[in-house]
Formats: sequence, structure tokens, C-alpha cells
Amino acid sequence: MERDPAFFAAPRPKKDGLVPPPKKRKTVHKVEEITFDKDARTEYLTGFHKRKQARIKAAKAQAEEEARLERIRLRKQIREERAKNLEEHIQTVHKLLHEAERAGTDDKSSEKKPDEEWDGISEDEVAEEPALDLEEEYIDEDRYTTVTVEAVSVDRDGIHKPRTLRDEEDSETAKNKKKKDAAEEVAQQEADKKSKRNYPEKKKKRKFTYESRHDRNVTERKQRAKKAKRS
Repeated sequence: MERDPAFFAAPRPKKDGLVPPPKKRKTVHKVEEITFDKDARTEYLTGFHKRKQARIKAAKAQAEEEARLERIRLRKQIREERAKNLEEHIQTVHKLLHEAERAGTDDKSSEKKPDEEWDGISEDEVAEEPALDLEEEYIDEDRYTTVTVEAVSVDRDGIHKPRTLRDEEDSETAKNKKKKDAAEEVAQQEADKKSKRNYPEKKKKRKFTYESRHDRNVTERKQRAKKAKRS
């Protein structure tokens, strides 16, 4: 019976009798000595609380900085809103004044006779200028400034704020109140004087003191001398 060569594997080649050379290993330098920094080790072991406090402090500083920036942002927003509202208010006032001026001009032109000559603007026709009273805020980083602009009057006494009817009423009320308080105080003093009784002044008693031995001897000598003169 013949064998099929396909069923058998090829024989392995024979190895040579020579020993393969040994593999070269990497030369590793041995650590001769390991030293520790005692100060660094002590600082690490004893510095847990210190590092925790430092983290808390840094977090607080960051929170304060964020709050400061938020305040600046809010102030800027408020300033912009106020400026916008002021601008809208000024435009509305100008519009109303313009409409009122046009309406007044139309009425006067209709009432005016054609043959009548124009004599100019009278004092009654001059509109009273509105009181100047503005307030602006300026914010720059940590600085916050408020600027107030007010109308003033100049006369011989100097510069002062223009008085209004309300100020005069308040001043008159304050004067009347002051006079009333003074009158009440005088009446109270008079009532206190009447209520007090007039007692006669007591005479002060002379303080009694004992004479010293020397004073007694002097007094006795004087008395003896007087008796001797009489006899």
C-alpha cells in the first residue's frame, strides 16, 4: 500500500550544533542612595490646614472680584437706563413745548387784527425757563461719582439757589414755629417763677472752733492785765 505524501508534513530542518550568542541586557545603574528633604516633608505633613485656609482665601478673593465686576455692570446699566430715560423725557418736553408754542401762535394770529402793528414780544409772552436740575452718575472701575447741576441766582448778596413759592412757605412756617416756641418758653419760665415759693434766706451759723492752748494762755493774760488795771 502506497502512502500519499500530502498527508505528511515536511520534516523540520535540523539545528546547528552551535549555541546562539546570549542577548545583551541593558545596563541599569543602581541607585546608590535615596535621600528625602526633611523640611519639605515636614511642611507637607503639617501644612494641610495652611493650604486649606489659602484655598478659602483665594476663593473669597475671587468671589469679591466677581461681585465688584457685577456691581460695576449694574451701575453701568443703571446709568445707561437713566440717560435713556432723561433723553426721552427731554424729547417729550421739547415736543410738548413746540406743540404749545404752535397752538399759542395760531390763537394769537387769529385774534390779531390785520391793521394792528406788531410791537414785539411782551413780558407776559416770555415763557419762564424751566429750572435746571440734572444729576449724572459716572462709574469707572472702583470710582463712583455723582454730579448734580442746579440753577443758581446771582444778586448783590452773592450766588444762591433760586427760591420758589414752596421754599418761601416753608421759611414762613419755620419762622412762625420759632416765634411760637419762644413764646411758649417765656410763658413756661413765668409759670415756673410763680410756682416757686419765696422762702427767707437762712443765716449761716458761725462755725464753732475750740481755742488752742496757746490762744487760751494769751486770753488769760489779757484778762489778768485788765483786772490789774481796774484794781
